[in-house]
Amino acid sequence: MMVSLADELFGPQTTEPTPPEAQRWEYFLAQGVRPVCTFVRRREGLGWTPARLVVSYPDATPPVPPDPAIAWDARLDRWLVDHQIRAVDAGNEAERFGFALEAQLEPIEIRYGSGYFNAVLVSYLQDSGFADQPAVREKLEEIHSYAPSEGQAREDCAAQMKAVLAANARRLEALGYGRSTSIEILANAIAHYLDERFNIHTRALLGFG
Repeated sequence: MMVSLADELFGPQTTEPTPPEAQRWEYFLAQGVRPVCTFVRRREGLGWTPARLVVSYPDATPPVPPDPAIAWDARLDRWLVDHQIRAVDAGNEAERFGFALEAQLEPIEIRYGSGYFNAVLVSYLQDSGFADQPAVREKLEEIHSYAPSEGQAREDCAAQMKAVLAANARRLEALGYGRSTSIEILANAIAHYLDERFNIHTRALLGFG
């Protein structure tokens, strides 16, 4: 029977199909095996190797070798998080979440412009509890930024940043981390993001303060 275009587009919402790369992970979950993932991205000179994900099955019986590394993809990473598949350890979790922050915050940057985005980001972090986290405080001390102008734009921009970070905090808690651990991982993720956004490590390698 033919389905009208209106029914096809405006009918009941359908569940997004499992990405092909995730079907193997879904199979193991259905068997009661909890995979873990490793976020892989290494410094290479002044740049980075491409980001990749490696999924492994430490609880599988009989033992199963890790999957081949695949290119990091926001859709796949979100699938892993939504299905409570944690990184191999808290440090790697911070790297994974920190890398994902770039894509999550990019729409805000596009809307407000890079310079204003940077100023509001630094100001928001300085005025929030994140400034009390050693990893974030260390990075903020290395960033030279101007104070953004007061007004509704600043409030709206900061609110959108806060919403992104709060969503990540909830995702970490949903992964099974305690609240204090979730805060620590998120703070370290922000530190990773700040380091790359403001070229902190790269400037240090080049001898610039």
